[in-house]
Amino acid sequence: MGIKDLLPAYLNPSLQTQDLVTGVNFASGGARYDPLKSDIALVFSLSDQLTMFKEYIMKLKEVVGEERISKILRESLVIVATGEMILSIHILALLCENSFTTFLHMLI
Repeated sequence: MGIKDLLPAYLNPSLQTQDLVTGVNFASGGARYDPLKSDIALVFSLSDQLTMFKEYIMKLKEVVGEERISKILRESLVIVATGEMILSIHILALLCENSFTTFLHMLI
């Protein structure tokens, strides 16, 4: 598939042009849905990361051209993982108090 073991950070100052072609990450540890909470935690919000992703697409388009970018984007794997710490703590507490099956029924 051509997936790297480690995707370099998009904001890494030593990022090479070829890294844009083979993939980068926009992750920010502790990112939140709520931009205000992200500001308080001094991390990039989900919307910040999506803005960087749009910038990345424009830079990639400059490097590979219109035709190739369509193919790259069409065949790309994009993963978005985010959450709220308070939600994680709540879920953990529920798991500790209940069986996994009971916990699943609470979610539905």
